[in-house]
Formats: sequence, C-alpha cells, structure tokens
Amino acid sequence: MKLIKLNTNNLFPTIQFLFCFHRFILPLMNKEGNFIVFVHSERFIASVLKVLTPYSMGTDSTRQYYHNLVSAIFQNKRHFSNISPTATIQIYILEKMVILFCSFSSYLSQLIVILPQCVIPNIQNLLSYLWLRLKQAILRRTRFINICCMVIIFCSSTLLLHIYMNFSFNAKKAREVTEAIFAPYNFTDARILLTPSFQQCPSVPVFYIIRTHPGNMRWRSIIRSTWAGSLKHSLIFVLGVEKVGEVNELVELEAEKYDDLIVFDMIDTYNNMTLKSLNILSWIVQNCQAPRFFMQGDPDIVAFPDEIALYTSKLDANLIAVYGKCWKGAKAHREDSSKWALNSLIYASVTYPTYLAGGAWLFSPATAKRLLMALEKPLSYVHIDDMLISGIFAELMDVRRVCLKTVGYLYEFSLKKCRDDHILAVLQLEDHEILNTILDYREASIECYAARSS
Repeated sequence: MKLIKLNTNNLFPTIQFLFCFHRFILPLMNKEGNFIVFVHSERFIASVLKVLTPYSMGTDSTRQYYHNLVSAIFQNKRHFSNISPTATIQIYILEKMVILFCSFSSYLSQLIVILPQCVIPNIQNLLSYLWLRLKQAILRRTRFINICCMVIIFCSSTLLLHIYMNFSFNAKKAREVTEAIFAPYNFTDARILLTPSFQQCPSVPVFYIIRTHPGNMRWRSIIRSTWAGSLKHSLIFVLGVEKVGEVNELVELEAEKYDDLIVFDMIDTYNNMTLKSLNILSWIVQNCQAPRFFMQGDPDIVAFPDEIALYTSKLDANLIAVYGKCWKGAKAHREDSSKWALNSLIYASVTYPTYLAGGAWLFSPATAKRLLMALEKPLSYVHIDDMLISGIFAELMDVRRVCLKTVGYLYEFSLKKCRDDHILAVLQLEDHEILNTILDYREASIECYAARSS
C-alpha cells in the first residue's frame, strides 16, 4: 500500500500512527483489502480525526500532517472503495487503541523506533537464556521433581494453547457470520424495486408497516382479510428479494393487485433483518412524515387498530420514545445453534440493554429520525434488529423506552376477561390462532361493554 511521503520533522507521530494502523487496522481487513467492519468511509475518517485531535503532539503543521496521513490511508481508492457494512469487531476498540497510543506518543514512538533493532533480538536471546537455565535447573533435581516440572510445563502449555485456539475459533466464527450476510454498501441505501402508487403517506393516526418474506403470501393474505381489513393505504408490507435485483413474478402480481408492497433490493434473510428495519426507518424519514405514529411489526401478530388509535391519540407525537413489549436484562446468546447467537467479539456484554420486542412496536416520525442518527456513530453490525435499534440505538440517542403491558404474548392475556386497559397487539401467533384471537377479544369486549352499561 502506498502512503504519502514521510516528513522527517513528523517522524514520531507518523511512526506511531503506522504502528496503530498495521497492528490494529490491517487485521480487520480481508484478503481483498476491504474492511470486515461496518464503517462509512467519510464518517470513519471524521471519527478517527476527532479522536486524534486532542492527543496529537507537536505544532499545528505536525497535526495537519498527521490528519492528512489519516485521510490518505482511508481514502485510498484501491483498497477502501468498497467497505463492507458488516462487522465482527466493534470499531470503538480501534478508537480506544488510537487514544491510548496517542496519549503516550513520545514514549511509544521511541520504543517503536528501537524495537526492530534492539528489543526483538534481545527477547530471542532472553528466551534462549531462560530455556538453558531451565534445562540446567531440571537436570540438577531428583527424578520426582523433574516429573513435577514437566507436568507443570505441560499444563501451562496446554492452557495457553487452549486460550489461543478458543480466541482463534471465536474470530473465525465471527468472520463466518459476517460473510453469511448479503448486504448493500450502506445500512440505508438499499434500492427500492417496488413501491405503492401513492407518492406520500396519508395523514392518518397510525401507519402500519409489516415486514415479511417474499414467499409469505399466505400471511399477507391473512392480515389483509382479518385485523387489517379496514386499513386501506394505511398499511404496507416490506419485503426483500431472494435474488439481488430481481422481483419474484408472484410478488409483482400481488403488488399490482393490492398496491401495498415495498420491495428493497436486498437478500431477505434473518441475518439481514437489521438492514430491512433500518431501510424502513430511512424510507419513513424521506417519504412518510404525515402519519402521527407508526406501528412496525411481524406478520405473526394480531393488532387492534381501534385500540391503537385510541391509545396513540393520548400521546405526544413530539416525544422521542418507542412503545411496546419490553425485555429487561435479557442475556446474550452465545450458542452457535441459536439464530439469536451473538459472538462476544461483536457484542461483549453478558446482557442486553432494555429493548422492545420487534413483533410490534410504536414510534413517531421524530423518533425514527433520531434512531437513524445513531448510524453516525461507528458501530458493529448486529443482526438482532429489535435489540440493536430499540436497545443499543435508543440508549445512544436518549430515546425513551415505554413498556406496555397491553402488547405481549397470548399466554400473558386472558382474552375472555374484562380489562381496564385494552390490548393493543398479541405477538407470535400461529396462522390458525389469528382469527380465534380476534373473535375472542371482540366477544369479550362486547360482553364487558354490556356489563359496564347495565
């Protein structure tokens, strides 16, 4: 890789940064020279420069040279023109390393200069000397002590090997997860292949957005014929594609008939669910500001539009908040067999922040815009979209999470009993449970209304 010509007046900060680059950045690149971490190139440059600014040593010209060096590296077209949007290592670790090295600039620079000439040969000599003394010490001991020494050495070596193999496996697994994700260049620049005929969203109390797979035509039909039957032009289904750039012929016919599909040019897989959700937020910010609130959900739910409209009518649409079923203190899955598995190299914490179940959650246009602003920060790609957006993003951007007892799972509700608060949505239902849930709730509502009126 060609870097800009070195200036001897700026030798120490230059060597210092090159050490950072080769030690901590090159390992994050694949063999094609592309990052295996998610970064927007311009944003990442700005982020690195922001970190370096207070710690740069020397005169103004030295700092300017230093910054030019960073820009030259990260704007190299041959190596950095196609930066992958997926991540295996949180990018803030790199920033912390840069801060660390810049804080001890003078000391580290001198150390790095003498390292190849002095330290490495001395380390080799030291190891040879220690091994020689170890052999001499063992040979002077009794046979029993010799055996004990060998056992200790063997156990120590085995432990070190186990630690190394475990770390290598985790790194390899993280890369495999990353390579399995089919994603566009950017989190939010997926091309729209199909869209409803209306140019702007209608000014309605609540606009419904349901994420479905292209092959889930049955679920979409169930939704249209049950709880969403009255939501003409207030509901859309968001799909990806099964092959990049191509829309299934049946999906095209369905879109022509119902005029309620948006198709993004991105492979529709579970690992890409985050990309779909973020592109939905981007679409809202750019094209759909008229509704007071949005309800984003999955197809396997029952929502009650009248109850949701009544609830949201009492809310302030300018309040930056998300509303739904909360998960608090949920533990991160590490099992490889789980579809929710999240490698510790991607997310190190044992527990997740409080987040909302992605099956059904409410938010305003202002909240969508605030959540999307989290992409300005360098973050790892996490395929668990509800945890990332309503958990990590919400914490980063000071978005309030409002936990609702009226959104939940079927086993949490007694549909045939009178309730003071009306149910807004029931999550994770089988297709045969959809209609029964609606009928049971409506029947109970009528009976409760009659009982209260008498």
